[in-house]
Amino acid sequence: MNMELAIERVAALFYLIMGISLMVRPKIWLDYIDEIQKDKPTPNAYALVHLLLGLVIIVFHNIWSFDPSVIITFVGYGVVLKMVIFLLFPKFLIGLTPKGAQLTKSVRIEGVVFTILMVWVLCRNYLIVGAL
Repeated sequence: MNMELAIERVAALFYLIMGISLMVRPKIWLDYIDEIQKDKPTPNAYALVHLLLGLVIIVFHNIWSFDPSVIITFVGYGVVLKMVIFLLFPKFLIGLTPKGAQLTKSVRIEGVVFTILMVWVLCRNYLIVGAL
């Protein structure tokens, strides 16, 4: 298995689990957002893990092709951008965050989108690429 394929599988599985978690347990993510607003250290650890994964994706999976693989590349760049902004300007991201019931709805929608995209990437990865 080549490096790009391995990174794609790890990232897709990671974000699939995240997506499902956002859908079925939005409360833990709402509590996490509350921790950010209180300027606690826990969110920084979370941000560093995501930053590391995003950087690994960018360095080892910088694929710009017209197939589901590009989703992982976009996720990598998006995560790095978001985590750099978060680590440097956390209040800015908090200002962009929806409030109240809209926040819960947004968390669940993000979970649905990530789950659908990662299932698509994994199906292509294991059923089509894995069969080659």
